[in-house]
Amino acid sequence: MGIPERKQRERDERRRLIFDKTKELILEQGLSGFSMQDVARETELSKGTLYLYFENKEALLSALLDEAVEAFLAFVGNRVSDSMTGIEALRALWSAYMELFGESQDVFIMIGIKNFIDPNFPLVPPPEGEDTDMPHYHLVNYIVSILQRGLDDGTLSTEIPAPQIARSVLLIASAIIDHVAKLPRTKRDTTLIQREMRNVFELMLRGLAAPGTKQADLTLR
Repeated sequence: MGIPERKQRERDERRRLIFDKTKELILEQGLSGFSMQDVARETELSKGTLYLYFENKEALLSALLDEAVEAFLAFVGNRVSDSMTGIEALRALWSAYMELFGESQDVFIMIGIKNFIDPNFPLVPPPEGEDTDMPHYHLVNYIVSILQRGLDDGTLSTEIPAPQIARSVLLIASAIIDHVAKLPRTKRDTTLIQREMRNVFELMLRGLAAPGTKQADLTLR
């Protein structure tokens, strides 16, 4: 391995270290008391070195959010296929959400940072002309596409536009995770939380499903 390749590997490893330590800090103490000084201490790097990788705290959090959303969409994408009807895809999406919640803490990172970077999202739509090329908008666009599929194929029945439904779905999901994130790790009963998530998501499925939908399509795994 040549010198340029070795230096690039070292930069990549240092960036990964910053990401991992930042995640640990957020999960342990939340975002309110989180600072770049904390990251410097945990990574044993100077703040000046951190700023070589990220311009400021917001840039670091945005990069973390981007990674978390990308991982979430990849996870869901392996479980939602183009051949599914809208309601099948929505059911698979919510099942994947609960599955990921049980396996990874990244969903806490995703929701927590989203609320920090854009606290009005998704309740308040972005002003017309504002840049929406941000990770959390990629997520809402994905949900909108699934809902629109169901409205187009008739498996979902509602007069509410898909973007408005997507905002409501994200508000409910965010509220659940926000509540859970405030609990100490030792108090997080994953089984109980997943059961409550299932109840909420199944209620939403029943509210959106077209008349005559099979019971199997209204029950999450």
